[in-house]
Amino acid sequence: MGGVFLHPEARSGGHGQLHARSRYLFIAQHREGFGRDIVVELRGWTDGGTSPFWEAVRRNFCGSDFRAADRHNATQGN
Repeated sequence: MGGVFLHPEARSGGHGQLHARSRYLFIAQHREGFGRDIVVELRGWTDGGTSPFWEAVRRNFCGSDFRAADRHNATQGN
């Protein structure tokens, strides 16, 4: 399962958490349509432009900064 991006105006009030949990409930109600194992991408913490995890790991695997990689994944896929 990939990440969910909500419009900034819809990010308060627990909307993102509700959306994520509703996907898991849908899977639980329709197990026959899904494999035994499910992999979920967790976005992680950011401060609006950088990610401590990305900064610690990226230099070993990728030359782009967090914003460029995030933009690429949002528009082109992983």
